Amino acid sequence: MQNKDMGLDKENIVTVYTSLWYNVGEFKQELLRNPDIKGVSMSTDLGNFGEGTSFKDGSKVEWTDVDGRTDSLRMVQLWADGDFVKTFGMELVKGKLMDSDFGGYWDSSKEKTTVINETAWRAMKVADPIGMEIRSEWGIPLRIVGVVKDFNFQSMREQIKPAYIWYSPEAVQYLYIKIVPERRQQTLAFIKEKFEEFAKRDDAFIKDFSYQFFSDKLNQNYAREHQQGRMLLFFTVLAIVIAVMGVFGLVALSTEQRTKEIGIRKVNGAHSDRIVRMFCREYLVWVGIAFVVACPVGYWLMSNWLSEFAYQTPISWWLFLLAGLLTAAITLLTVVGQTWRKASQNPVESLRYE
Repeated sequence: MQNKDMGLDKENIVTVYTSLWYNVGEFKQELLRNPDIKGVSMSTDLGNFGEGTSFKDGSKVEWTDVDGRTDSLRMVQLWADGDFVKTFGMELVKGKLMDSDFGGYWDSSKEKTTVINETAWRAMKVADPIGMEIRSEWGIPLRIVGVVKDFNFQSMREQIKPAYIWYSPEAVQYLYIKIVPERRQQTLAFIKEKFEEFAKRDDAFIKDFSYQFFSDKLNQNYAREHQQGRMLLFFTVLAIVIAVMGVFGLVALSTEQRTKEIGIRKVNGAHSDRIVRMFCREYLVWVGIAFVVACPVGYWLMSNWLSEFAYQTPISWWLFLLAGLLTAAITLLTVVGQTWRKASQNPVESLRYE
């Protein structure tokens, strides 16, 4: 899930909260003076966007089609500056990007613009959305200037929703800073230094500098899965230990009960390795039966868990094969270790066994 292509770059992007709703542009330009900073964008909080609020599922957007009919759709709304698409490495499918030639959230002297994603374009059912005007939930008109390839910053449980990026560089609080990975520590120190300079200069600027990598922020969407994975690993190891102990005890009991049989086979010319193979075959039959029963049960459990996600990874057949081979290998090692001692024993001693 975490390795799925999300339609945007998530690595080497630092998230910094500024606390300002406006006038962050000067801080942004100061950061861009550093050659180790490849891009800076201002936007809303993407890592946990809309969680617990109505923003998560979007708000109503209206537009008028070519026939004069009014249509509407729920779209997820993002506020961002003109460098948002470039900083996150998004792909422009149609049209152009937003820039300072357009009006922002508070600027009423210029036309307000937006860029939509492919899902929004398909949902609008129009041949060409470029140049169309949509109206936000608050009745503010926005001119569509571009379409970007679908991107996802929410959990893989969520389908990609229709979304529009509203150009409003003066109405955001989060900075997304794309850095050169080879000079991570030096760049973080530079960002902190500049942050503290601006904090002293502006009383509204938050005083405590903190940052988080965007990839880590996205991974928080899977905190429950990480916890479940750790628990599953613990109980898997515990089950293997119990199974090995069970097989060990069962083989020990079986070899003790069949000591005379082993002695007779040895007297009749059977080699130790042949006796060991005999025991191995018997236990491998049981492993095979268990494997046949476990495969459909395991497939059902994995399918049931993956059904919680809108985007799923295919269940590979080799996972079951690998699990079966590991189980067979552990069983064989346990059986060989136990039976070889008995099979190598003097047959006279075996025949005296009561």
